[in-house]
Amino acid sequence: MERKDKRLVAPRMWAGLTLAGAAIGAAAAAAGPVPPRMAVPQAGVEGAPLWLVQAEEGEGGEAGTEAEEGQGGEAAPAAPSEGGEGGEGGAPAGIDAETALLLDLGKLEAHLLAAEALFAAGSADDAAALVYHPQAEFMEELEEHLEDLGLADAVTPALEALTDDVAKGADPAALAPRFAASYAAIRAAEAAAPGGASARYGALVLLVRDAAGEYTAAISDGALADPVAVEEARGFLVAARRLAEAEAGDPSARQTVLDILDDTLARAFGSGAGFTPDPSLIHGAAARVEIAGLMAR
Repeated sequence: MERKDKRLVAPRMWAGLTLAGAAIGAAAAAAGPVPPRMAVPQAGVEGAPLWLVQAEEGEGGEAGTEAEEGQGGEAAPAAPSEGGEGGEGGAPAGIDAETALLLDLGKLEAHLLAAEALFAAGSADDAAALVYHPQAEFMEELEEHLEDLGLADAVTPALEALTDDVAKGADPAALAPRFAASYAAIRAAEAAAPGGASARYGALVLLVRDAAGEYTAAISDGALADPVAVEEARGFLVAARRLAEAEAGDPSARQTVLDILDDTLARAFGSGAGFTPDPSLIHGAAARVEIAGLMAR
């Protein structure tokens, strides 16, 4: 495959919630969303300094982290990464190719799920924009990951067939087989992807964080006011759930993640009097998924 020049995307610095130890994991998974502030050890580093994690909004709705001095007076650095606003752009810098592939596949699925929902709601222009967006932002990267890992690419042809029909103004009802073919290609690529539980849970956490970014962007005056961002947030969570369903590792950890995502989907998208959207619900879900993944590895 001949590689194309990379498109430039605006970088954004964001730091995720840190990995937590298994002892904290058992308690946090049972207790629900993480408390506003907790000290956790760096995973896999014996005697490492504590990272103080603050569950508050960062840029674009991402969870921010605050590193303070630990043992020896050294601060634990937060790893920067790149991407666009609220899940835009490709995979963040610094993650392995296996995780990056699964993340890009999840991003693609999230956009298509949101597009389907918007087509069904009669917002054809917004839906079409979401179908086109992956090709403009991260499909070249996804194709490169497939090539680098020696995997066949059935995803790109399926997406191109869908975008061609959308560009021709096909009736939304007639697009269902095209969406289904794209989802099937995504599932096949996920199944063939190497990396095991580490890559899958890493991608899951990043997808849920992207959902938090979109959810935050959807809020105005204390309500979910942007239907496109709402459906993108929902799409990221559903894409994460589908990836979790296919995880063949620790069944207990998988069920924990499914329960977390189901609860988040049920609680985050209410309406009417008494419902107040709260991004910390999704940030907390990301932290709990991360803990469950740590226990499964």
